[in-house]
Amino acid sequence: MKNTAHLVFILSFLLVSCGDDSGSSADDSEKKINTTISGMAQWPFEEGTIVSIYELDENFEKTGINYETKIKNDSGEYSENIKKIQSQYALLKAYGYYSNLVTGEQAKDKLTLYALADLSESDKLNINLLTHLAHKRTLYLISAKNKSLKDAKKQAEKELLKPFGIKEINDDESTALLALSILLQGTFPEENINDRLTNYKNDIEKDGICNDSKTATQIADWAYQQNLDSGLTKIRSNIEKQKKYTDIPAFEKYVDGFWQANYGLGSCTDKQKNEIRKNTNSESNFSDLYFICKSKKWREATKKEKDSYYWPDSLDNIKAKEGDAYWSKIDSTVCYIHEDKSWHKSDISNCTLGLQTCTKQRVRDIDTTSNGNWYVCDGEQWLHWNSFEIDPKDSKWKTSIKNEKDTLGWKKAEQGTTRKGSKTDIIYIFDKNAWRLATIPEATLGGCTKEIEDSLGYVEIRKGQEFIDPVAISCKQEKSIKYPDGLKCPKPTNSPNSYYDCSYIDCSTSLFENGYYRCNDEQWHRVDDCTIELIKLNEGKPGKDGDSHWGTTCPSRCYVFENDSNNSTHGKWRVGDLTECALGLGGCTKSRDGMKKTGLSATKYYGCQIDVFCFQDLTVYEKSETQYVCRSTVVSDFPHEWQETQSRNIKSNRSE
Repeated sequence: MKNTAHLVFILSFLLVSCGDDSGSSADDSEKKINTTISGMAQWPFEEGTIVSIYELDENFEKTGINYETKIKNDSGEYSENIKKIQSQYALLKAYGYYSNLVTGEQAKDKLTLYALADLSESDKLNINLLTHLAHKRTLYLISAKNKSLKDAKKQAEKELLKPFGIKEINDDESTALLALSILLQGTFPEENINDRLTNYKNDIEKDGICNDSKTATQIADWAYQQNLDSGLTKIRSNIEKQKKYTDIPAFEKYVDGFWQANYGLGSCTDKQKNEIRKNTNSESNFSDLYFICKSKKWREATKKEKDSYYWPDSLDNIKAKEGDAYWSKIDSTVCYIHEDKSWHKSDISNCTLGLQTCTKQRVRDIDTTSNGNWYVCDGEQWLHWNSFEIDPKDSKWKTSIKNEKDTLGWKKAEQGTTRKGSKTDIIYIFDKNAWRLATIPEATLGGCTKEIEDSLGYVEIRKGQEFIDPVAISCKQEKSIKYPDGLKCPKPTNSPNSYYDCSYIDCSTSLFENGYYRCNDEQWHRVDDCTIELIKLNEGKPGKDGDSHWGTTCPSRCYVFENDSNNSTHGKWRVGDLTECALGLGGCTKSRDGMKKTGLSATKYYGCQIDVFCFQDLTVYEKSETQYVCRSTVVSDFPHEWQETQSRNIKSNRSE
């Protein structure tokens, strides 16, 4: 025999019992409560789930007094005798494994549900999905809006149920809450449900509104998919197999009602019979579907139903939407489209190809039919790709059309000006009297112009921008040069007194890389760590003329501080010759030109391929000294170096 009273008690989602919100007097609040609290912890939880009861003070903070018990059976029943609680307020918590209503199996993760209660109203207290989701919102309304617990709970629960198409809880509360639980469990059955419920609670805490449209759409799409695959029938069967309920209400109406409301379909009654409506949720995976109202239920409309659907007054401007198409029932060669708030005759391709209508707003859009043919919209009709003499397998033409559309109608601007696209977030730059797609450095740092010469900035990869570095491409062509024997960059010797420097254009990678870029000759160039180290040296504390030291990031690099002129007290760090750091003589600067000093003996090997490759190798002998002179050099690419007075130990292999 079906036991309706038992159903209302054991179904998994009853509210905490409501009662008079008159509260207790000041004298009553001092009395200790000695009673037995009982109720149900419902998801449904498995037997052995822990139920905790925490005393709360008048500010709804825990006092430190709590009791703990376990549910007695799979229906979620629990009871506990409490003796020391003085406050009328309590927080109930259920923690344990639960049965998944969608899969019919025990969930992998444990679940936590909360409920706020007023012990002066009732000792029959339930913990369920609704009490849990309304928990934080209720506390906020009490503290921020000065509402009573009863009024705060009522408002929070009403706000919570509204997005699910449930206006209020009444005699049908078990059905509505069962549907709500299925919707929340069904979308991601393997996901830890605690995280999803917590995110939802946090979202609605301050304003009572769930702003996560993405999640709502995912739930709606899942619910619609169940409608197609007899999923709700399978869920009902899973619940029946659990043998925990004497009867299962018609939760399906609320599940279907949710996705239909999310898709903007509205009611389906005798008044809407045979009416066809489109899914208006653009985030939905089924946003292109049309639905027809039949037998008081929405279902996907067939092609025949869509083609024969009668527009009120033939072509009704009130109900029509921008881009709607209508194939004339009188003359099958005539196609109408709704554009600029009115209907007009259009090219037949707008009705025959099965694509979205080609309007002025879609000029240069590209699309493909179900049989794989590519078409381009010229603003009035769909043109086959053959009309453009392009290869549909080449993605470059699609990108080109997309970029043209993104900059359509733009006026000229100053050289180097950057701007975001009209329809995308892609960045374009005005260069050589025309707009073009910006490179990744240009999209981040702007155009490289003479006004910002030598400026430096960090660049990371940016989707949609020009990926190839044009400077690196030209550099790659130079890489084909074959160096003669003896000019290959040598490895440093193992001697601790050997110093080594090798500088050349690194063309090993032509694609963009994250890193620092410097503006030089109106192009952004990648800079290496050594260049960055020199830049940072000049941004820091200045040195004295002739100061020199080895690099930190680049320990084989010698840095020298040199004044701007003989009489100047201002200067900057530069890359020095190896002799300016290794011999203990300091830098060979302009002010020291011709100076003679004695330093450690050394042998230097030097080679260079013009504009491509240069290297130095210096070996120092600590037990002998040599006299050096600071002078300009013919061989080295560095401005000054220390040379032996007779230049006996310097070997050169320079290719002119």
